[in-house]
Amino acid sequence: MSTTSFPRITFTEFQDSRQHMLVSFLAQVQSITLAEALSADAHTDETSVKWPTDPLDGTVVWRLMASNRKELGRTVRSHRSFELARRNALALVAGVDELEGKVIRAGRRAVGWYLGLYGVPMLVCGELSRDAGLAHAAMGAASDALRRVTVADRARLLRVEHSGGPLGINSSVTRGPAATTRAEPVSSSLRSGADAR
Repeated sequence: MSTTSFPRITFTEFQDSRQHMLVSFLAQVQSITLAEALSADAHTDETSVKWPTDPLDGTVVWRLMASNRKELGRTVRSHRSFELARRNALALVAGVDELEGKVIRAGRRAVGWYLGLYGVPMLVCGELSRDAGLAHAAMGAASDALRRVTVADRARLLRVEHSGGPLGINSSVTRGPAATTRAEPVSSSLRSGADAR
């Protein structure tokens, strides 16, 4: 009997908001957010995009994974609980026919993308592409996958590793007033870029 593999939305809960892997995960999102802000400044006639005001609000994140386990995209924020993260992912899946996408130049040879609903970004690229054509293809693959995705019903807990590494603590991240963390600023090498379409 043959089995068919489907794309999945998977959830990860980090034990501590200062874990290197979570900080790196959100730094990628922050690079797209910054590039979009710079692009919007350059094109003031564009409709305002509503990025999360506090993308580092929790320790639960989700990713859209292809059937071969390749990451197709990721949430634009961390969530305070698995339930909130899952609700966010299910809203994206339910609104798949209303998705709007944008490709963004995030550097000289770095192009990213995001998909959103009603002006609110919900899914960003997991990695930057070399050119706009590759970014458009990656965004299309993510959009197609959302039409046949299964959504996990639990999160995988990643505990702190005291030996360092990706699950170790990033000591340069400090706790904010609401017990959240802040990632280090994204490299200033990002430059303003027009929509890479």
